[in-house]
Amino acid sequence: MASTTHVYAEIREEADRKAPWFLGVLTAVRASADQTQGGYSLFEQTLPPGAGTPLHIHHNEDETFYVIDGNVTILCGDTRTEAKPGTWLFAPRDVPHSYRAEGNTTARLLLLLNPSGFERFIYEMGEKNPPTAPPDMKRLKVVAAKYGVDIIGPGLLDIPQEFFS
Repeated sequence: MASTTHVYAEIREEADRKAPWFLGVLTAVRASADQTQGGYSLFEQTLPPGAGTPLHIHHNEDETFYVIDGNVTILCGDTRTEAKPGTWLFAPRDVPHSYRAEGNTTARLLLLLNPSGFERFIYEMGEKNPPTAPPDMKRLKVVAAKYGVDIIGPGLLDIPQEFFS
């Protein structure tokens, strides 16, 4: 019996043109559910200094971080990692985590989430232009819950806890 193999390729410049700003971070989708037969999603994030994510929990995906450039602090459960280029970290589903770019330079990360599908959340919350205001936390929590993610606190970001109540 013959099998059919689908091979997908996308030129980086094309993906970069479509990249949304997700929570203040430019997020290029490098591989989606459609391209990986649902196996994983791959993202490249460009984080301005101090940018990152609030403390959150994925209930549907495991997440792996790989630092390409810059310095990033990653909080996963009770473990705080000061990551530099070449560092990778595995964050299993159902474990709270947060991350933030450190210092005065931009950081770049690869994020691998498996199984795939997280890109739908990124596209729904993403903006076409760099944000000029913090995200609407009430909307973020509602949309995140739709994709199996709980936003639970500021984590490593300088956001007052009352925004998460």
